[in-house]
Amino acid sequence: MFGRKLSPKFLWLVLAIGGVFFLLNINSANANDATSLLQQPVSTGAEIEDELLEVLATEGASDFLVIMAEQPDLSQADKIQDWNQRGWDVYNTLLEVATRTQAPIIAYAQDHGIKYRSFFSNNSVYLEDGNLAALEGIAQLPGVFQIRQPKTAEIQPSGQQSLITAIPAEQVSSQAGPDTFGWNLDTLDPNTGLFGMQASQVWQQYDVTGEGIVVANIDTGAFYQHVALDRQYRGNVTGNIGGPYNHDYSWYQPNFIPCGNGTFPCDADYYGHGTGTIGLMTGETPDLNKQTGVAPGAKWISCMGCDDPPYCTEEALLSCADWMLAPCAIGDDPGDPSCNPEKRPQIVNNSWGGDGCDPWFQPSVQSWVASGIFPAFAAGNAGGCGTVASPGDLPEAFGTAAHFTDGVNAYSGGPSCFFPTPTCDPAAHDIDPHVNAPTGGETPGPAQATYSALGGTSGASPHLAGTVALLWSASPGLIGQIDATYTILEQSANRDLPATSCGMPACAGPDGYPNYDLGWGYLDALSAVEMAGVGALGTLQGTVVEASAP
Repeated sequence: MFGRKLSPKFLWLVLAIGGVFFLLNINSANANDATSLLQQPVSTGAEIEDELLEVLATEGASDFLVIMAEQPDLSQADKIQDWNQRGWDVYNTLLEVATRTQAPIIAYAQDHGIKYRSFFSNNSVYLEDGNLAALEGIAQLPGVFQIRQPKTAEIQPSGQQSLITAIPAEQVSSQAGPDTFGWNLDTLDPNTGLFGMQASQVWQQYDVTGEGIVVANIDTGAFYQHVALDRQYRGNVTGNIGGPYNHDYSWYQPNFIPCGNGTFPCDADYYGHGTGTIGLMTGETPDLNKQTGVAPGAKWISCMGCDDPPYCTEEALLSCADWMLAPCAIGDDPGDPSCNPEKRPQIVNNSWGGDGCDPWFQPSVQSWVASGIFPAFAAGNAGGCGTVASPGDLPEAFGTAAHFTDGVNAYSGGPSCFFPTPTCDPAAHDIDPHVNAPTGGETPGPAQATYSALGGTSGASPHLAGTVALLWSASPGLIGQIDATYTILEQSANRDLPATSCGMPACAGPDGYPNYDLGWGYLDALSAVEMAGVGALGTLQGTVVEASAP
């Protein structure tokens, strides 16, 4: 769904700010013209996807994405120490490049009555129901790099059984008790068959639960009034059960088709996939009878990028990618005057993906990293070796694989095509998956007092995201230091057990690490926090001299 039409006196905002879209129409093209174009492509510098031409040949019209050639230079952003200044610098740079380079595309869309949506995190314009004439016209405009069909990602790959299992109410009741938490948050000792990730030890030994950190998810949304999530929602003004609430800067719903009207959080998934991922990051009841989240002291916000469960449209995902860089007041869209990068989260969890070796989301992830946002991604659920999903396999993304109580990676393993010849250099982060984390842990469900078990790498990635929240809460000097944080997470991972089902790179150490089953090892929140140093205000420096050392 596209947003409201602006009055004439505000039309100048289209050229100054991204994220505005119009309710206009376009006629379909003659399919024979598209067939001819397939036989004799348009003479232009723009790359036109063959699949898009085929769709135009058969259907006459299609949505398509226009990727601009110029991408902003964000290479110096990580040198900015102040969090707010860094956010504004990246945001303003992205907006300036998008505004300047997209102007011809937007003008063409307006002149020809085409619905559109502008994105700045990857400098692209989404056009709805474009025909051959529109394709040819836009391909001739300056600065266009590529025109292609929109992508579609999934929260659960086709053919997989549901990753979400409802826990019966009587079982929930019988399990409840003070300081109750599951195996997934408990002890990690592979030699004795314990495969938790030790979040509970961080709470108990260091009294660190993620305070001062904001985590986010791009998912199916969230049931924000669940008793285990209510207090942690950033839109809860007082932090008390039942609010009151102010949803500005804490919720964004690009398309209103699945649920709600955009003014308050809702979960588009009947099974509560988005609610479950937030619960694994921050879930905790006031009486501590249910502690499901790795970092229950952190706050959470959410954007509905998976607006047609189990599918996530590129239009919604890119809208969320932009919003994470500068969240907005309710009713506004990314790039509008209310949007504020000072409100951005420190960590974004992404429990969705698609086929591997596809860099379509890479510019958006690069924009997050430049802004200091940690990009946590599920490694994928396809199963087998060489099946790490995109965007989780991107060089900039931290892809996490999954294990149940037996410690075995039951889902996607490496290698990744983005790292054909890894070096195993601890500073290179060139092994996918990066680490392996628990899955199947108990988490809040989509209705009050309900709980579910969220499996797959959808359940593993929130454990990683929550660990980053603990790490950054314990060591504030690491906030926004993405490379240093990657190094700590990888080098603190547990390597007690060998895992070679998918093999290992030639550079692996004598202990069999890193490998393509567990990456650098089992996620260990306690070791990560201790490696960084509790209360550390500086940034990680120095050299890890032995990559294979546990």
